[in-house]
Amino acid sequence: MDKPLSNPLSLETTNKDNQLVSYFKSPIKNIDPFVDISLVKIYEIVKSDKLKQVTENVRNGSAKKINDLPYITPSGTFNSRKDSELLNYSGIICIDLDSLDDHFINSFRDTLAGDSFLKPCFIFISPSNNGLKVFINIINGTAETHLQHFAAIVKYLSETYQLMADQSCKDVSRACFLCYDPDAYFSNGFIESSTLLSIMPLQDETEADQHDETHPQPLEPAIIPEIHQRPSEELNRLPMVHHRAEAALKSNGWQQDGDSWTRPGKNPRNGHSAKFNIDPKDGLWKFTNWSDNGLPFACKGYTDVGVICLLEYKDDWITCIRELAVEYLTPLTHLKTAVKNTKLPIKIGLLPIDGMPPFIQEYITTCSEIFNTPRDYWAGAAIMATALGIGDKIQLVGKYNNVPILWMNMIGNVSNGKSESQDQSIKPFEDLDKIAHKHWLNEYQEYESIESMSVKDRKEARVDRIQKPILFQYIVKDITPEALTPVHAINQRGLMYSRDELKGMIDDFGKYTGGKSGEQSNLLSSYTRVAMVTNRKGGGKDSVLRIERPCIFVFGGMQPDLIPTLAADNRAENGFLSRFCNVWPDHADKPDYNKNSVPGELLKRWNDYIVGLTTIPQADNITLSVEAENLYKDWFDKNAGISNREDSGYLKGVYGKLDIKALRLAVIIYGMNLQNGRLYTKQITGEEMAAAISITEYFRATALKVYHKLFDNGAGTNTKDVIKFLSRLGNSQNKIAEVLGVTQPYVNKILNQK
Repeated sequence: MDKPLSNPLSLETTNKDNQLVSYFKSPIKNIDPFVDISLVKIYEIVKSDKLKQVTENVRNGSAKKINDLPYITPSGTFNSRKDSELLNYSGIICIDLDSLDDHFINSFRDTLAGDSFLKPCFIFISPSNNGLKVFINIINGTAETHLQHFAAIVKYLSETYQLMADQSCKDVSRACFLCYDPDAYFSNGFIESSTLLSIMPLQDETEADQHDETHPQPLEPAIIPEIHQRPSEELNRLPMVHHRAEAALKSNGWQQDGDSWTRPGKNPRNGHSAKFNIDPKDGLWKFTNWSDNGLPFACKGYTDVGVICLLEYKDDWITCIRELAVEYLTPLTHLKTAVKNTKLPIKIGLLPIDGMPPFIQEYITTCSEIFNTPRDYWAGAAIMATALGIGDKIQLVGKYNNVPILWMNMIGNVSNGKSESQDQSIKPFEDLDKIAHKHWLNEYQEYESIESMSVKDRKEARVDRIQKPILFQYIVKDITPEALTPVHAINQRGLMYSRDELKGMIDDFGKYTGGKSGEQSNLLSSYTRVAMVTNRKGGGKDSVLRIERPCIFVFGGMQPDLIPTLAADNRAENGFLSRFCNVWPDHADKPDYNKNSVPGELLKRWNDYIVGLTTIPQADNITLSVEAENLYKDWFDKNAGISNREDSGYLKGVYGKLDIKALRLAVIIYGMNLQNGRLYTKQITGEEMAAAISITEYFRATALKVYHKLFDNGAGTNTKDVIKFLSRLGNSQNKIAEVLGVTQPYVNKILNQK
């Protein structure tokens, strides 16, 4: 416990180890200091009872602070209270935060006291009782850089906490009234001048050139980190940073419902805990928590970077800014160096499953735990298995009609568990195909036996010719039109191309026809259900196969280093790559051995669930409820804004496909619920739409992760492919040569190769 002071004037005031400020007796008209005093002694005065009564009088209106309260000049010692009379600059700046909610003022104080960037040294409640005096100790601060430091602090408080500082308090000789606060905060905290100024923009060089000797520059240029000029501000304006902030919240147990969020451990039906929406004042996303139990968040607003800093970096602001800037703000001209020198993964959080029925969640989490493999793989596999089970039997109708066609790419290294989730989740379809194949073989043997008989033999045996048996399949492994179209002609409700490694699918494109068989273009068209037509040799009615409304699902895996093969041959630009929903867990290492197995009862329930979906008798048209449509409209408009601000043609294509994916995922969530006891209606609910949007945002984040990987010119990436890819994105040959460290003639040679 700090010992209260009986008389501030009896304090030792000449300790050379303490920064001194001038202390003035009331009233404010008195501009001559009474004594110079250290900040620690000011803290003891504020905590003591010395100013208790006069503070109460000011707050009840019987006294006025300008007449009755003493004051100090935090920024230094003075002959008299004028800027021109400064004797010694203290390096301390006092920020005045007014008009705070008195219910949360203690929370604000505690939050600021724990700020690891500014590291305030002294905080107390202002005489008005609805504000805070926040003292920042700046190492290497000078009177000449005082205004720069003040502006940086104001900027930081605004962007990080949405707190508006009193701009009139920026003068070096500004007075700060003292008052009673038994809970005042004091520490040895400080911030380096260069660190503080790193959040400010560099001065424009052309503007600096306009100054001459008659208008000399009073300040030395700030020491700015080399990674970028204004990291925090620009980071907060990047869509991928916002999605990372959302992912960080979800991976820490927060549940999303549109713009509203519910803290971990609380049922959203019992109310929300926070809002994450755009602040109209500056256009930035702000996560505003109002729950006292929403730890580690205080009751205040946080920018995207603030959320990431708190959840991923344990409030280590400097490390957070440095690493995020390297990851997201590295300009194209520094691409090669950045990729070579950094191994910073893009973190996206878990694929959300909280909007799925309890049984589906149980299946996903149980399998993930027993196989010791990433939950995302099992969630993605559950989505794809459900989508195939529904097929074209549930259709969302509206401006555009959608069935749950998805393409999914499970990304991870060899033997990290992605195949297990894929194989087990679609096993019910494989089992159905095995049964169908067995029946087909028996029927085909009978068919061949009858066909081999002469007309006389059939007549004597009284056997009629039978129709050639057909084989109904859910799963195919061959992507060539000759193989796929006949099967799809039989099963038009929904067919899945499944491959452990999607690289095999890419390799098979045109493998037997010199690249001219059209598999890729057929697949592209099938995604939007454009009619698929295949011409076969031989003539006759079976020589032309036409699938009027294709329903083809693509499901497989890929190693991260092979991702550039998906972008080769113009697939990044023609929409092929952007059609994929990528499942790419943050942590996907090879799992340790686990002797446990998935409970048989759970596998039986999963099998029954999938088979139940396949027995949907006929197509059912559903619509969005009013609530679901409103949610989708709001999200659609935000997505359009993100797309319009994006320069990359590839990413514009990704964002454009998200509109369709969100609707198709809503159909999948609807189907999951319908097969798990949902009350039958022909409308998708708001909750189902919110769950679909949440999953869609995960796929936005993983698409950005894929985009980032496409620029990795390390092992496994062909330099020639990178050159062609960068060229298609609109970069000049000189720029590409600079990025990759090659000559311009070499770039030209590669681009002109046939």
